[in-house]
Amino acid sequence: MRKLWNFPGGIRLPGFKQLSNNEAVRHLPVPEQVYLPLRQHIGAMAKPVVSVGERVSKGQLLAEATSFISAPVHASISGTVIDIGEHTVPHPSGITEDCIVIESDGKDHW
Repeated sequence: MRKLWNFPGGIRLPGFKQLSNNEAVRHLPVPEQVYLPLRQHIGAMAKPVVSVGERVSKGQLLAEATSFISAPVHASISGTVIDIGEHTVPHPSGITEDCIVIESDGKDHW
């Protein structure tokens, strides 16, 4: 196997715990929209089982795995599916992937 990086002894980064260890844990608000990529890793893209305009609940199956190396996609918020299409994903290259976009109803119900 080819090594890409060689860091003898590893990297030791400062913890900066003093920036947060005196703060209380806070709950974040439910986002207004989420973009859920249909390709969750190097495998095959999942196949949507919902359609645009459909109301979904948190945890609901949105897309099913299509092959041995594939992953199902579930809703992380409740709301309405507003788009199924190509969107930029959080990747250093700025690539686009097919995503399911959900607009939150603010209820976050299962």
